[in-house]
Amino acid sequence: MYYPGGLTFFGRALSDYLDTRSRNPDSVVIIMDGVSTDNHCEQGERWQQEMEDVEVIIVGVGIALGDYVSCI
Repeated sequence: MYYPGGLTFFGRALSDYLDTRSRNPDSVVIIMDGVSTDNHCEQGERWQQEMEDVEVIIVGVGIALGDYVSCI
C-alpha cells in the first residue's frame, strides 16, 4: 500500500491493511516520513492481536518515532 503526498494517515493505513490482507505475512515494513494526522492508537489493540506472530519493522525518515508507535 502506498499513500502519496499530503497528510499522513497512519491509523487509516493500519486499518486498511488489516481489512485487506489475505494471509499472515512473516514480516511487515512500515516507512513513515511524517507524524500521523489521525489517531493511529485507535487501531492499537486490533493491530497487536492480529499481528502478534508477525515481525513488524517501523522506520522513521526524518522523524524520531520514540514512544510515538508504542500504542501499536
